[in-house]
Amino acid sequence: ISGLRIDFYSALTTIEIAAIEICGGDGRVVYQAATAEDFGAIALFGDCVARSLHPFKIEVTGVDPQLYLPPLPRSEGRLVVKMQLRVQAVA
Repeated sequence: ISGLRIDFYSALTTIEIAAIEICGGDGRVVYQAATAEDFGAIALFGDCVARSLHPFKIEVTGVDPQLYLPPLPRSEGRLVVKMQLRVQAVA
């Protein structure tokens, strides 16, 4: 699998992401991000701008924010994505 794309549908917000974890069908962690270095490897496209890396905070400026995670190792079956985040309206 190449990189995974995450789209948020929450225009004009700030999203602070504390952690991202992706597990394969066998429950094994295939990707995780929790540090500034990890979050720096995530590419942002569309309607979003990075505001900080630790905590990882993005500002959503329109209706199509896109986060592209780095390429993932091959995994059989489904993937489970877990995220710890906080969404706030832009003041």
